[in-house]
Amino acid sequence: MALPVERLNSKFEGELKFKGRTVAAPYALPGDLVQFQINRKGAPRILKIERAASYPSGFEPIEPFCPYFGRCGGCRAQHLPYARQLEIKAGPVQAHMAELFYVNSAILPAPAQTGYRNRMDFVVNRTIIGQRPAGDFSEYVDLERCAVQSDAANAALTLVRGTLADHPGAGVDREAGGGALKYVTIRTGVASGVIVLTSLRAESLSAEYAAFRDALVAELQSAVRTGLPTGQFSLIECLLDDPRSEVSNPPGGRTLHGEPAFRAACGSVEFSVPYDAFFQPNPAAFTQLLEAAREMLAEALPRDAAYGGRLIDLYSGAGVLSAIATRWFPDAFQAVAGYEFTASATERAPANFSHFAGSVQFTAVDLNKPGEDFLREESGVLIADPPRAGLSPAVKRAIANHARSRTLLYVSCNPKTQMEDLKDLSQDFRVLRATLADCYPHTPHLEQAVLLERI
Repeated sequence: MALPVERLNSKFEGELKFKGRTVAAPYALPGDLVQFQINRKGAPRILKIERAASYPSGFEPIEPFCPYFGRCGGCRAQHLPYARQLEIKAGPVQAHMAELFYVNSAILPAPAQTGYRNRMDFVVNRTIIGQRPAGDFSEYVDLERCAVQSDAANAALTLVRGTLADHPGAGVDREAGGGALKYVTIRTGVASGVIVLTSLRAESLSAEYAAFRDALVAELQSAVRTGLPTGQFSLIECLLDDPRSEVSNPPGGRTLHGEPAFRAACGSVEFSVPYDAFFQPNPAAFTQLLEAAREMLAEALPRDAAYGGRLIDLYSGAGVLSAIATRWFPDAFQAVAGYEFTASATERAPANFSHFAGSVQFTAVDLNKPGEDFLREESGVLIADPPRAGLSPAVKRAIANHARSRTLLYVSCNPKTQMEDLKDLSQDFRVLRATLADCYPHTPHLEQAVLLERI
C-alpha cells in the first residue's frame, strides 16, 4: 500500500490516512509517497518513502549534516530548516499554554545545532555500537561518530569501538545469545568524562569480555589510540543480573579507571556529577533557560515574604538548580533541602555548595512514594525539575496540600506532561510566566520553565 503524506505532526512524522486511521512515517514530508505494510497485529511498517517532485512552501527539504540521518532514530528533523523545526514543535505548546493558562511562552532557539550533547547511550550488538532505527528495536545502526555529541565523546566512542573490534566476543549477540556488553554510555563535561559499560553479570567472567575490559583500561591509562589526555575519561562497569534488562547506566557500578564522577558546567558554574546522576544533556541551551528562570525568581521573591529563606529542591539530582539559585540570590536563602531518587547524587550534592554559608541537606527518597508526611508543613520556595514523566501524583498532592509554599519554579524536559501537572495544580496555583528552550535540536523535545504562585 502506498499513500501520500498529508501533514507533518509535532514529532516531525509525516501523517497519512488509511481506513480511518492515522499512519505516521518518520522522515517523510507533505507530498511524499509512503509505501507501508500492515502486520498481523494491525501495526503499520514503513517500507519505502518516495520523495515528492515539489513541496509546500516552508517544507522544502535541506541536506542533512549527518550521513546516518534517516536510519538512526536519534535525530528526526535534520531535513528541515531549523526555523521550521521550531515552529512545528514549539507552536502547539505555545498554543496550549495560552489556551489553558493564559500565558505566552517565549521560545529560546538552541545556541548550537551540532556537537551539543554531553551524554549518549549506545546499544551494543556483537561489534556494532550505535542506535536503533526509529520505532524498530530489532535492528541496529552502527555509528562511527555522532554529529550531535561533542568531539571528546566521539573520540571516546572511537576508542571503545576499536577495542571491541579487537575482542568481538565481548559484545552481546542479541540474536544468537552470548557475550556480555549491552550498552555503552558516554558522558562528557568541562575537562573530564566517563565511559560506562553496562554488561551482563553472568557473562562478565568470560575470558573475551575480561580481555576487552582490561584492554580498554590500558588504552585509557595510556590514551594512545585516540590521543585523549591521560585520565580524561573514567571507566565504570555496571553489571545486570537480568539478561532481559535494557537499562543503561544503572547505579551501583564499580570504578575501573579514574573517578566515578565528572566535572560539568551549567550556568557558568562547575559541578561534580556522579556517573549515574542526571545532568542537563545540553548545558549551553539550558543556561539560556536558566537566565529566564532567574528573571522569574527575581520577580517572585520580593512578593513572597513567607518563604522564610528556605529553598526546597525536588528531583534535585546533584543540586544543580539549587546551587545556581543560591549563587543568583546570595542573601535570599539560609537553608536548602533537596530530595532525589539517586543516593549517589544526594551524597555528592553538598560538595556543590562550597559558596553557601547556610545549611544544606539532601535526602534520597522514592519520589513516587515519598510517604504521607512528605513536605508536611515545609515552608520555602519550591523548585522542581522532574524526569519526562513529570511530577508523581504523591509529589503533586504534597505540593498542593502540605507544603506551605507560595512560589513554585517548575522546569520540565516534557512540556506535555508538565501541562498535565499544571492542570492538576491549578486549584492551588496560577501560572505567571513561561519560557521554552530548544535543548534538543532536530528532535521533538523541548524544555520549559514555568513560574507558579499559590492562589
